[in-house]
Amino acid sequence: MKDFRRMIGDTQQQFANRLKLAISSVVRYEAGKKPDTAVLFKLAASAQDEGHCQLADIFFGAASEEIGRVVYRRAVDASIALVHAEAALRRDPPDVETALEDLRELRAVLDSMDPSRVSEEP
Repeated sequence: MKDFRRMIGDTQQQFANRLKLAISSVVRYEAGKKPDTAVLFKLAASAQDEGHCQLADIFFGAASEEIGRVVYRRAVDASIALVHAEAALRRDPPDVETALEDLRELRAVLDSMDPSRVSEEP
């Protein structure tokens, strides 16, 4: 991120304004904190706007990989909730309350997979 900022000649404050971030965020990212998906998309768009297409592709690729990891984690969480619900219903007698709790958890995980919220942690 620092190299890109310097490449386009921005100060940290100018770069923060360009990306609509707090300057403290830019400082943290330049110190090694990994940007979240939304910031990676902002970086990609900014790189594209500045004519740095290869760099934009790198930022887009990193954002896409992160989205894939989030979706995978949520799919695993959904599978676990479903297995727990099924196990509760197979008990003798069936544990309907536990199954309902597990199904509510499954619903929450599935709701969290809404594409507009995929960059958020569950």
